[in-house]
Amino acid sequence: DLFGVNYPAFGIIWLLIHLLNCWLIYLFTKNFLSVVGAFCVSILSCICFSANTALSWTSAVNDVICAPFCLLTLVLHQSAIRRRSFLMLVAQIITHLLAIRSKEIAIGLVEPLFLASLLLEKRTVRDTIRDVGANTLITIIYVAKYLTLRNDVSFNTGDYTYSLHLSPVVIVINI
Repeated sequence: DLFGVNYPAFGIIWLLIHLLNCWLIYLFTKNFLSVVGAFCVSILSCICFSANTALSWTSAVNDVICAPFCLLTLVLHQSAIRRRSFLMLVAQIITHLLAIRSKEIAIGLVEPLFLASLLLEKRTVRDTIRDVGANTLITIIYVAKYLTLRNDVSFNTGDYTYSLHLSPVVIVINI
């Protein structure tokens, strides 16, 4: 209810967040691609239909808010490695926490951070594990917290909607 019925203001804010996401994608990719390649990737992400749908779909508010935090975490992680900056590392951890608080899908952010360190930054496995150590700890804490909450809700209410189902049929359907 921040904007009430002022839809143009709502749309402008979401558009600015979308442009921020495109800029963060550019910042992340420019270190691995040419400037033109990074610009093309950014433009493609800007016009991607699923990203544009999130801008007009009010139920996707958490997706739109989470995305810049996830992308900023990747950019800050990259900067922390390249500059060997403790301040960048702390900022990256804070943005990871903010991403998780805006949408729990960001719990999985540790995997792209790991892969970016290992494959894109060409770090050794040992250095990569050290690079993502704090993020891994955050992930473990939040996964444990969410599993505890999920189990409490399922046990107390009998609602098993969010229960973990590992049957082969459910796994195939979700793939």
